[in-house]
Amino acid sequence: MKSFEADLLDRLRELAAQGLTRSLREPAGIDFSSNDYLGLANDAALRAALRERLSTLGPDDPWSAPSSRLLRGETAAHAALERRLARFKGCPAALLFPSGYQANLG
Repeated sequence: MKSFEADLLDRLRELAAQGLTRSLREPAGIDFSSNDYLGLANDAALRAALRERLSTLGPDDPWSAPSSRLLRGETAAHAALERRLARFKGCPAALLFPSGYQANLG
């Protein structure tokens, strides 16, 4: 009977022979697998606008939702953005999702 290590090495060799092994490398191309798939984190104008907006927030203004919107996460900023997006798209309403995963579920 093969040892666990020998069995594992055999399986890894099989995967390599099929071209199914992976390795870490520097990102290249368009990123559709992260939360920054639009590349907005590196946009200088957007970063400057965000810094400017954050500098205007007072101590009682939310920096982020404290929990899910159904529990206590709804803010005036959420509602205002949904109204603005609905007007922009010419729709009666819009709904923000906290993640792409939840948007896909919705």
